[in-house]
Amino acid sequence: MQESQKFITGRWQGLVREGWQDVFSDIRQLTDSGTVIVNKPDRVVRRIETAKGVIYYKRICGAGRGRGWYFLKSLLRQPRSLAVWQVSEQMRMAGVRCPLPLLAVCSCRFSGLCFEDILVTAEIPFPRISDLLQEAADNIVRADILQKAGQGVRELHEKGFVHGDCLPGNICMDSEERLIFLDNDRTRKKMRFSSRRAQLWNLIQFCSRAMKYRVDMHLLSAFWAGYYRHDPRPVAVLEREQLQILEKLHQRIARLEQEQRKK
Repeated sequence: MQESQKFITGRWQGLVREGWQDVFSDIRQLTDSGTVIVNKPDRVVRRIETAKGVIYYKRICGAGRGRGWYFLKSLLRQPRSLAVWQVSEQMRMAGVRCPLPLLAVCSCRFSGLCFEDILVTAEIPFPRISDLLQEAADNIVRADILQKAGQGVRELHEKGFVHGDCLPGNICMDSEERLIFLDNDRTRKKMRFSSRRAQLWNLIQFCSRAMKYRVDMHLLSAFWAGYYRHDPRPVAVLEREQLQILEKLHQRIARLEQEQRKK
């Protein structure tokens, strides 16, 4: 695995991947480079082509003037960019595939009560599951994709991680049908007492959003089959757990539909 080095330039400090120092020698150039993918008040994401390959640049503004409590929390906990770097390295060491972090820096400006992060990762040159489901030729293909997705999410959990936003649009699938987990801002190592609840929430997240991509409740059975394929627990326990998930899934879908109607 490529080593990292400390990175300090101007008001920014953090980590950079060995061999990428020259690309990030002037962070200001990244601000206006490439194509804007996401543009929201609290974050901007850009796709940028460089001499060393395509990168994704995310700039996050944690708090604005007058939000002192949020700012204080930002000071007390690890900067988000460095937290993503850390969990990404842990995932990769455990054999879970995710984007390679190339730059993680933060800046704290006390005068404006503003805490900013920049995270740069390497591009993943494979399609997202959301696109695969949407473009699939028929439901047989969709069922196969969903089963592989279930197996991959189960592997993520078995290797000790819970994804922060486990959506079809945040997971890629390569040519060998292996998953790559994107957007790991809130991904974490599972905690001792609340890990199972968080894992089940990942299933609800995925399935509720999969419905947007030509997937119905019947097709979702392929996802459950993949996830529970090698579960050693008694059948009665599995059935009870799946009924609980199904109930919460219906509640989640209803909330999403209600939110959509309000827009």
